[in-house]
Amino acid sequence: MRDERLIRTLLLAVAGLALFAWLRPASMNPINDDVAAQTEFFINKIHSDRTYDLVVVGDSRALRGISPEEMEDVLGDLSVLNYSFHAGGLNNEMYDAAQTRLDPDSGERIILLAVTSLSLMPFKEANEQYHEYKAKPVDQVLLYRHAPALAKMFQPLEASVFIRRWLSLKPPLILSQTFHESGWIESSRTPDNVYEDLDDYGRRIRNFRVSRRLIGDLADRVRLWSDQGVRVFGFFPPAMPARTALEDSILGFSPPEFIETFESAGGVWLDIENTGYHVYDGSHLDATSARKLSRTVARDIAARL
Repeated sequence: MRDERLIRTLLLAVAGLALFAWLRPASMNPINDDVAAQTEFFINKIHSDRTYDLVVVGDSRALRGISPEEMEDVLGDLSVLNYSFHAGGLNNEMYDAAQTRLDPDSGERIILLAVTSLSLMPFKEANEQYHEYKAKPVDQVLLYRHAPALAKMFQPLEASVFIRRWLSLKPPLILSQTFHESGWIESSRTPDNVYEDLDDYGRRIRNFRVSRRLIGDLADRVRLWSDQGVRVFGFFPPAMPARTALEDSILGFSPPEFIETFESAGGVWLDIENTGYHVYDGSHLDATSARKLSRTVARDIAARL
């Protein structure tokens, strides 16, 4: 009898938790409801063994700015993966990881490097986000890869969500995100066009510099890939021109010199304009501009294949 009551209590508790998770209120800040979706996104990106014809490598400007779906629409039969990360670095560890996602049997193996001066700073070699999700426990990887709906039902809920919804307290900035299986985060922000003060930004990065060693490593990898029959393309992801100019100046990065080094190593440089795109925060493209950029990049690649 006691065991029966225990079982009934347990079943009722589970049902209650499931009902609460199902009816849980949405946060006034969408990013709070994206925790499980983001975890699923990056776990699948890192722990999948699916391979592709073209792999994009870069930082958040590529992560939020390149849609593989749009590229595939232009490139026809080529499959595309966006293998970029927040605060991502361009370094040998990421080149190795990206190469494992290239289809060895593809007749057109391509690496696309989205280069920013920020991605060539020495501390970016830590590849923090990549390691954060690569090191997730096995049970968590299995949960998010095979039962993501369950993980989303029980993601953390802030107690203040009830008060905020009751009082209609919205955050000053709302970031909306859609996580695509292709590795792209489609994003927008309300309100947009709210740019960080450039003087303050300049002060925060003034003690950093790009690494000549990392530029040399990149050139060496381009040569190696080219010798292996991998086509390597590169471009500068668009951002607010004043911001990228400030970054390059403070960090000691010369775009013309880098392009010369890249092309001398056997890479093909894509001259993408840094204007004509909508940047919602100074660094990242909104969904419409990301799709536009993706198609532009894909057309430039297609013209050289």
